[in-house]
Amino acid sequence: MNLKTAKTVLMILGVLLAASLLGGILTKKELFYWLDALIALCTIVFHVVFWRCPKCRKWMGGREDQCPFCGTKLK
Repeated sequence: MNLKTAKTVLMILGVLLAASLLGGILTKKELFYWLDALIALCTIVFHVVFWRCPKCRKWMGGREDQCPFCGTKLK
């Protein structure tokens, strides 16, 4: 998976998390809080697994502009 696709998926997961949080606040249903925890866990796992440098394949942390390991500049 390329970095642009990973960034898009992370944005979608963020929007889903925000919508679920809002649903939980408005309805006070416990189901939304469990859904929030599940979406947050999926976001963390996805970030760790797929947020990697396309050249050296090492995890980039929160960086978006340049790989901290090999120095590859990213678009």
